[in-house]
Amino acid sequence: MKGKTGPIGIILNPAAGRGRAVLFRNRLEEIALASKVPFFWRESEAPAHATTIAKQMIEDGYKTIVGCGGDGTINEIGSALVGHPDVKFGIVPLGMGNDFIRSAGIPRDPEKAFRLILSGDYRVIHSDCGKIDGHYFFNNLGIGFDGAVVVTAQKVNHMKNPYYAGVARHLLTYRTFAAHIRSDGKARMSEPIFMFVASIGKAYGGGFYITPGARLDDGLMDIVVVPGTNHFVRPWLLYLVSRKKHLKHKGFRFFRSRDVELELYDRVVDAHVDGIHITVAGKVHVELFPGALTVITEKEGEK
Repeated sequence: MKGKTGPIGIILNPAAGRGRAVLFRNRLEEIALASKVPFFWRESEAPAHATTIAKQMIEDGYKTIVGCGGDGTINEIGSALVGHPDVKFGIVPLGMGNDFIRSAGIPRDPEKAFRLILSGDYRVIHSDCGKIDGHYFFNNLGIGFDGAVVVTAQKVNHMKNPYYAGVARHLLTYRTFAAHIRSDGKARMSEPIFMFVASIGKAYGGGFYITPGARLDDGLMDIVVVPGTNHFVRPWLLYLVSRKKHLKHKGFRFFRSRDVELELYDRVVDAHVDGIHITVAGKVHVELFPGALTVITEKEGEK
């Protein structure tokens, strides 16, 4: 049943998609005006600015907030919405990878996604989120190789998917790091590892389905650990991930958890939350918050 859509707050990140998002500005404004739905439009101007805008919109009483951008924009706005389940989160995909929407069932076409939100004729899912060292993540966390890839990818402007440039740069050269991993109070492994991934969603890196069985709303993180391995085996492992054939390969360790602890000792390790670079060191705690976001998506059967 179509519901009444009250005033909505719209946040556009003009830098999303390597500047691609700004090309949709006028068209999205036209659609919003034609819908007759009252709205307040803001644009972010710097990293983390979308979080500040979203917090102000919440204080001003907006019950629907729309993020126009990529996974990083979702992260910034989502970080403000955690703890506010009464505020619905609409997403217009304008980023490079747009991996979160692959799990959420949100239309890939920006105009279609925006019209869905404005129509009020949708369903919502109560999506989980994770947290590490004060940073939220809504799609996935990567520690190790993935973090180094993000550092390189952020410097590349000439490729459609800069993640590939980061992979090419680090796949054969990245050094493993010592780690002791516990989940839900139980020891899991203690050995050098190449990468650690905690996923809420299915995909990352612009379509690599690292955890294809993951669900946004099941109350668990899907954990993938790749232990240290021969450098020349790594391209084969990457190929398996690209074909979703890695789930039974001995080069990957899988488990599901709501709580993970990592001891990284004295090494500072590159990491990322939804493609945003961070660093971690020492004892690290990764925890899950079930149903943290109320996300607007299509009704079932309306793909």
